[in-house]
Amino acid sequence: MRNAASLTLIVASVFLAVVALLVNSPALFYMGTALVATIVAAKLQAKFAVKGLTIFRQSPEMVKLGEVAMVTLSVESQNRFNRPLLLIEDQVPLRLTRDWVRHALPIAPSYQQPVQIQYQFRPLRRGTFTWSGVSVAGTDALGLASAETIHEANKTTLKVLPVPVPFEVDVSLLHGQGYEDTAPKRLLASSIDARGVREYAPGDPVRHVHWASSARLGHLMVKDFESQASSKATVLLQRSMGSDLGESPSSLDVMCGHAAHLIEQLLPRCSQLELNQPVRFYSQLEPLLPFLDVLADLRADQQRSISDELTSALNTTESTGRIFMFLAVADPNLPEVLRHTEPGSVQLYVYDALQFVPKYSGESAASESFIQALTGAGARVRRLSAPRGRDE
Repeated sequence: MRNAASLTLIVASVFLAVVALLVNSPALFYMGTALVATIVAAKLQAKFAVKGLTIFRQSPEMVKLGEVAMVTLSVESQNRFNRPLLLIEDQVPLRLTRDWVRHALPIAPSYQQPVQIQYQFRPLRRGTFTWSGVSVAGTDALGLASAETIHEANKTTLKVLPVPVPFEVDVSLLHGQGYEDTAPKRLLASSIDARGVREYAPGDPVRHVHWASSARLGHLMVKDFESQASSKATVLLQRSMGSDLGESPSSLDVMCGHAAHLIEQLLPRCSQLELNQPVRFYSQLEPLLPFLDVLADLRADQQRSISDELTSALNTTESTGRIFMFLAVADPNLPEVLRHTEPGSVQLYVYDALQFVPKYSGESAASESFIQALTGAGARVRRLSAPRGRDE
């Protein structure tokens, strides 16, 4: 509308100038000149209205996926003149899929009197996002002309953490006995100190039965031994190049949500838990938070395949305990690597690549032939699907 009004005045001023020359009328010429001057003044006022601003942004450092993030912009004028209303729009990265809750309102900042405005949105994609630009749009006092420019505010980094996506987890995989069967015999032999008692589970040696507790409680209880393998778990997500399929949520996004739930179940039962990347900090109040921080930054940008990462994990430590793996694309080398692990020590969660890319031309991790190769190598395999579907 403003551009149309400005264009109309320009056409009118040119028409008056031509007519004034044709009829030799000074009055019409002066009128056309006045219109031109008005247009020039309006454009200059609109241009200066968006200049000379200082903008400071306050944003949370972390927010969980789907939670409301509130951002505050403090806008201050550096010039001593009254500004018309300005529309401030933060340049939030496009790759940060978002659901707007409330936009910023127009403001008129005064000289050295900061005006604060707030906007809210829900981030719908995990990751770390950085931005600094702020778009400022303004007009002249009459609303005839408009101008827009980008101001550089302070650099802001927002980390969007994934949230646990529940799925049914085999409880037997989470208890101590599920780890002890993967421990080397020499480690088990050296584990002679009982740390307590727990319920009997199929496969527990009879010599470990705690008869006094069993008689008192009315069901079998066994001694719980502290061993290097019994309290350790490793969680690996596929992050090789080309393995992240689909968009918002992609296959890796879905894996991170499921992995977060699995880690939440493992934390009370493990004294040591490892991911593809080491955690950067620890939190007693929120023990899951450091692992969400790692999951937020996982990208499918690695040259190494998930079988290479598993090989590295097996060679790095004497025992990895129970191993949990998430993948959507078949890795032809994975079955061979699995043959070097203890039978039943690896649990794989596989996804159908076609669910994320219907025309995917490669081999899906959920293909029957690949699953048979995995189970033939001694691994346990479970199919999972995106949250919009159901677990199989």
